[in-house]
Amino acid sequence: MNTKNILEANELVEIVRNLTPLQRKLLTNLHDRGPGLMLEVAVRVLKFPEDVNMPLRDLSTKGLVKTEAITGGQLGNEIFSLSEQGRQAVELLRDETLQKHLEAAPMRSAPAQAAPPDPRQQEVDLLRKLGELAAQAGDLEKAQSWYEQALQATRGMTDTAATPGT
Repeated sequence: MNTKNILEANELVEIVRNLTPLQRKLLTNLHDRGPGLMLEVAVRVLKFPEDVNMPLRDLSTKGLVKTEAITGGQLGNEIFSLSEQGRQAVELLRDETLQKHLEAAPMRSAPAQAAPPDPRQQEVDLLRKLGELAAQAGDLEKAQSWYEQALQATRGMTDTAATPGT
């Protein structure tokens, strides 16, 4: 392995080390399930499109994800797929030695005391999953309804968290 390849590999390891959990999930999903539109990719990771837009753009800027413009798409006008460097990043993410190192690294910046999970989060996750299933079945109106309910429940959780004592 020459010096250039070693430097590129070190740069890729550093990029992978600094990825957020959502970005890691997006990469592995694109690797496992193939290219997709923004809405498809968001549904695969049980997020809203606005939640994955910036992480996907950042992955694209880092050269891990490619975009291809399409015309006539009702659910978006870009298809997201892995670049060759993105495929290498997924291989790194799945490397057991690096995985252990990456799991230990975030602990430095983690808060000392995490808040207990909100039981309503399970409801939100279920509503998102129902939306995903409806979208897969082609019933976009029903999918939108489920996603809107999930959004309302999430907002309810946020409102409650913002006003302690309720």
